[in-house]
Amino acid sequence: MVTLPMRLFILRDREGLAPFKSMVKDTSHAIASFSGHGPVIGIGDISIHERLFSVGTAFGTSYSLPSGVQHPHTILGGSSYFVADLWEVFYLA
Repeated sequence: MVTLPMRLFILRDREGLAPFKSMVKDTSHAIASFSGHGPVIGIGDISIHERLFSVGTAFGTSYSLPSGVQHPHTILGGSSYFVADLWEVFYLA
């Protein structure tokens, strides 16, 4: 099995940074799944809760952060937990 480097592309955030690419620090922690959750990206960097479709973030745990980030846990949704109204997922081969 070939492990490809995982990247997250953040187009808009709560701090008004320019769009950025975040690389996974350790590919063994790129994606996970747990009972009661949807996909988990990193070690809690982005965790989609199955029942509420709410999102918990600890962004920057397994994925890199660009310089200038003030609040890594709230950069994506404004708080550590939020409800996402739109997700776009792309697979590049």
